[in-house]
Amino acid sequence: MAVATYALVTIATILTCRLGLGELSTVQWRIFMGVAVAGNALFLFLFMTGLNLRFSDPSLTWIQIFYSTCWGMVSLYALPAARPIVLMFYIPAFSFGMLGLRKGQYMSLAASVMALYGSVLVLEYLENVVVL
Repeated sequence: MAVATYALVTIATILTCRLGLGELSTVQWRIFMGVAVAGNALFLFLFMTGLNLRFSDPSLTWIQIFYSTCWGMVSLYALPAARPIVLMFYIPAFSFGMLGLRKGQYMSLAASVMALYGSVLVLEYLENVVVL
């Protein structure tokens, strides 16, 4: 399911760029795709070797959703004109989280994601500040 979600977001990012709503540089594309592949490879490794069983949450639900959110922040930051489109892709991950997380875990995840989004907005603001 994770690979399908990453593929869907990648396709949406490609379409967003093709429609002229934003542009990712070659370096940004490499980071975007490299982080997706590396993260999924790490999770696959953890599950295949059984190392995930050492964690308090063997399904690693919280960290998987948080990781995909961090990954999605790349396109959210790089494509400001397409933010409403990109933000729509967070809904399925959080819907999955409602089913797989306890209330406290879900609330901490929501707070973490809001902090990440706030960081993107602050970073964008600081880049546009004119220094006199």
